[in-house]
Amino acid sequence: MTINQEWTLFLDRDGVINEQIIGGYVLDFSQFVFVPGAIEALQILQQRFAHVIVLTNQQCVGKGLCDDRAVNEVHRQMLEVLDSKEIHLDGVYFCPHRADENCTCRKPQRGLALQAQNDFPDIDFAKSIMVGDAPTDLQLGRNCGMKTVFLTKGKTDSADVPTGLADEEYNDLLDFAEHLKQM
Repeated sequence: MTINQEWTLFLDRDGVINEQIIGGYVLDFSQFVFVPGAIEALQILQQRFAHVIVLTNQQCVGKGLCDDRAVNEVHRQMLEVLDSKEIHLDGVYFCPHRADENCTCRKPQRGLALQAQNDFPDIDFAKSIMVGDAPTDLQLGRNCGMKTVFLTKGKTDSADVPTGLADEEYNDLLDFAEHLKQM
């Protein structure tokens, strides 16, 4: 995969930037734990892409476990930590709806990516990569015509591994960043 400074990197959040809570949700920042190597990866990746943007489904809002403000506060504190490490993300977009609501912003639908493209008109999906650890992340990338990267860490069940959706696979975000750094 050949990229340059015109490209955009889209990242899932849970399981990519922060540890995923299996069977639960990050409801406040005390539950937010960066994936080992994620900060180092973001330091590398921000130098390689025109934009680095997070797209995340947060159905905890739709389930009534928290509200938009709580999710925004988690993102604010995440960005504050990253800023202290001189890492700048261009945006964090989230879908608050439950999976059964069939909204247009929940991955794998294109809504979140289109919101980002509306805010950053120079985004070209043909020059974009979607990195995630779930089939819905990769399907979003496919739906938008992006390149797709699947992060395999901890994926041992074949139901967790998407078939034919990933252009490339890496163990985690740092593994992906280190690969790009060598290009």
